[in-house]
Amino acid sequence: MEPISVCWTPGYLAQFLERRKAPIKSLLLDQRICAGVGNIYSDEALFLTRVKPLRPAGSLSNNEIIRLAQSLRQVLNKAIQFLGTTMKDERYHLPDGRSGRFQRHLMVFNREGMPCRVCGTKIKRIKIGNRSSYYCPRCQK
Repeated sequence: MEPISVCWTPGYLAQFLERRKAPIKSLLLDQRICAGVGNIYSDEALFLTRVKPLRPAGSLSNNEIIRLAQSLRQVLNKAIQFLGTTMKDERYHLPDGRSGRFQRHLMVFNREGMPCRVCGTKIKRIKIGNRSSYYCPRCQK
């Protein structure tokens, strides 16, 4: 189910996270849980939620789950508003050839070594599974 769906609630998300030891980032990439959430949008939502991508999913508090559900919805809606994300590799374009513009609003994704836009700490990149994940070591716990 998509996080922008009316039926996708913090309670819906909580049932998938309960007692799970896998990193929260890995579960957000599971399309059975969060359809339409990929690497970029999961990093951005975790930043807004202030949760480190390696945190065990089952360790999130009820308040963090509520914030995560809201952050996922917010990030996806903003990405839709700005017509998606076109990175330097130019893989994503609109059908008419135009680029998306959400990349201009990224807080952590693909910003390794750059200062966090909130606190100034350098953004870090880690590998989770076979994917890169970007986060602020100061803002995200």
